Amino acid sequence: MTEKKNNIKILISCHKPTEYIENEIMQPIQLGCANAKERFKSMLHDDDGDNISSLNPMYCELTAQYWAWKNLDADYYGFCHYRRYFNFSDELYKEDAYGNVIEQYPGEYCIEKYKLDEKSIEGVVGDYDIIITERKNIRKMPEHYYSVFSQYENAPYLNKRDIHTLIDIIDEKYPD
Repeated sequence: MTEKKNNIKILISCHKPTEYIENEIMQPIQLGCANAKERFKSMLHDDDGDNISSLNPMYCELTAQYWAWKNLDADYYGFCHYRRYFNFSDELYKEDAYGNVIEQYPGEYCIEKYKLDEKSIEGVVGDYDIIITERKNIRKMPEHYYSVFSQYENAPYLNKRDIHTLIDIIDEKYPD
């Protein structure tokens, strides 16, 4: 008897035409389509079906997450950015000051180097309930923030009330 193959979808958030890795698992999605002047034909669109695409200026990549929640059927969901892919290989690579591994563009060599082919992704994802990034010490980043909270509060384009609302909700629902 053959084992059932997991239905894995990793959406690649895009807001402009770009090169991307695409296969049955890795699928590009154009964000902010409700306000866009152009629709990218080779991508999914965050304004199809139930969506919050018009709110993209405030929620950025979260419009892709909402779209997937309401419109995409999968066993496992993943989200990455057109400039920030996962590394499904066992190798660790040199990072910049922000913890990013820099490549010029996501070409065929990236598929091999970072194991971004379907078989490799399936081999990793099926072994875990959740996959997240490594823990990073933000104090070592160039701005020397002392916490995620201070990083958020000092970000020039984020609404400081949002992080305070989040803290209030956590305090109310989970006081311990």
